[in-house]
Amino acid sequence: MSSTNKTFEELDVIDDSLINAIATDPEVKEEFMRFDELMEYAKQEGMRRGLEEGREAGLAEGREAGLAEGRAEAKVQAILELLEMNGIVPKEIEEIILAQEDYQTLSGWLKLAAKSDDISQFAQKMKK
Repeated sequence: MSSTNKTFEELDVIDDSLINAIATDPEVKEEFMRFDELMEYAKQEGMRRGLEEGREAGLAEGREAGLAEGRAEAKVQAILELLEMNGIVPKEIEEIILAQEDYQTLSGWLKLAAKSDDISQFAQKMKK
């Protein structure tokens, strides 16, 4: 309470008679305590809401990142399956495909894999 009073005193909001009333009059003290508790509750509620909003934003961001990662993984698998229809995919090419995270690049490679007559044709064009 003293730090609150000092702040109010510095702002000239609470004068000495009010400070004395808070210290000596049980009703005034009770009202002041209620105000103090209300302010503490408001602060805690604000913090709780802020954390909740932050958590929701983080979950939404994580969900979106997970979906994007899932779409990229699906493209990778589709590329490899198309290439496997033409034979065994060399480890080097497979590793390059598996390491790629750019969705646009993967989309291009998927189209290229669908159009390629064989794996060597795909490999030559994908490196360009």
